[in-house]
Parts: sequence; structure tokens; C-alpha cells
Amino acid sequence: GMAAMFCGCSSMESLELSSFDTENVTDMGYMFQGCRNLSGLDVSGFNTESVTSMSCMFNGCERLENLDVSGFDTSNVTDMGNMFSGCNNLNRVDVRSFDTSNVTFMNGMFRYCNSFTSIDLSSFEIEDKLGSILSDLKDYKESDFKVNEELSRIMRPYQIEAFKWLKTLNKYNLGGVLADDMGLGKTLETIALLDSVESSFPSI
Repeated sequence: GMAAMFCGCSSMESLELSSFDTENVTDMGYMFQGCRNLSGLDVSGFNTESVTSMSCMFNGCERLENLDVSGFDTSNVTDMGNMFSGCNNLNRVDVRSFDTSNVTFMNGMFRYCNSFTSIDLSSFEIEDKLGSILSDLKDYKESDFKVNEELSRIMRPYQIEAFKWLKTLNKYNLGGVLADDMGLGKTLETIALLDSVESSFPSI
């Protein structure tokens, strides 16, 4: 992947990427995050057909005024959270060709894009996605999420239900509340969640 490849290169003003072969790249998350002085960036030649994450890809690129992503193939992307967040001077971005059918996370995608006067999201599949999320939240007890074998031997049925609730929230990157009384196992339920999440980042 190319995750966080140029992350934090705050003094860099331009970047030549024309020779990049991105055909097999799956992760472009955080690729240019924090490149706040980058004023020239041409990613129009990127082959993104294999990419699954564009999370925070341009987050904090404060000086960018123009960015051509109209050729991006986003058919396999699941995460676009904070993709353009903090691009204060970006005048416009053409996302009409974006395929969002597999995207589950768009939180903060255009946060602090203060120079936008309009944006066309007519191609975004939002209504169907919202219906799917609401359905999963409603029926979380019937989800297929499994507690690991060791923990399942000591957890009570209501604790496993709480675990499934947390896993459903986690699936859609949503926040939530465990409002049990003291002593009913919130710590154990949280440990079960953390144990089930694959991540290269610290959990706590």
C-alpha cells in the first residue's frame, strides 16, 4: 500500500508523481495527510481500481486549490472518511464519477472545505446505504459476529448481545453507549470488542 506515504511532509510545496504505478495499490489512506504547504498535486494518472481505503487521503492539504480526482475508480473503496477534510482553499472537487456502492464510512469527507460554494453528490448511493445501516442497527442481535472461543465460555448471553451491538456500531464507524448498570460486564464486553478488531493502531 501507499498509506501515509507522504503524511506530515508539511514543508513540501510540490510533488512529481507521474511515474507512479498504482495498479496494485490497495491502501491510499493518509497518503498526503498534513502536507499543508502542498500547492501543486497531480493525481489524475492514478489507477485506483484496487484501492479500498482513501481515508484522510488529502486531509489537511490546506493550500491545494485544484485537485483532479474525476478519473478515480472508487468501485472497491470502503472508507472515504475525512478524505478532503481541512482542504481549506480547495475551490471545487469533481466527485460525480465516484462509485460509493461499497463505501461504509464517509464521516467528515468534506469537513472544513471552506472554499466550496457547491458540490454535486447526485451519484452517491446514500439512501440505500442509510437503509442498510438502520436495518443492521435494528437487528443487531441476529448478526453473525462471534466472540472468540475463550471469552464465549465466560460471557453471558446479554453480554454477547452487547458485544454484537458494539460490533455493529464499529462496522459503520459509529459511536454508541453501553448503558448497563454497574457490575454487569461492560469491561468484558469492551475487551471482547477490542479482541475482535484487526488494527495496526493502539486500541486504547
